[in-house]
Amino acid sequence: MDRFQRAIQHAKRSRTQFAVLMVDLNKFKAINDTYGHAAGDKVLVTIAQRMVSLVRSTDTVARLGGDEFVLIIESLTEREQIGTLGQKLIDLLAEEILLDSGEAVSLGGSVGFAWYPSDGDSLKDILEVADEAMYFCKTSGLMAL
Repeated sequence: MDRFQRAIQHAKRSRTQFAVLMVDLNKFKAINDTYGHAAGDKVLVTIAQRMVSLVRSTDTVARLGGDEFVLIIESLTEREQIGTLGQKLIDLLAEEILLDSGEAVSLGGSVGFAWYPSDGDSLKDILEVADEAMYFCKTSGLMAL
């Protein structure tokens, strides 16, 4: 919530927009159930580290819970920028992760996003739009722009 409020203040000051991306991991439950919670934790940490390395240090990567993450990407000028980032996230989520047991697993994921201020001016509104777009991505197999 704090990072979202800070992003709003920055967007208003600089007259820019920002995007909020919702990321849902595919196959996480199966990995957690098959290999155990320690392996599931390693997968979550690895995915989080990879996402952090993909964005700028001024952007935010946070785990909402379970296998859902949210990213706040600030100072964007065009929708194409977020589409490019979304595709990079999809590719990143498909990369294999080596577990401590030596097994390699891959997840995949679904990504949806919303824009501030055009999709809402509250965290609740923005997350609802991003969540709907993520759900569309998950059910259709397409990246929701």
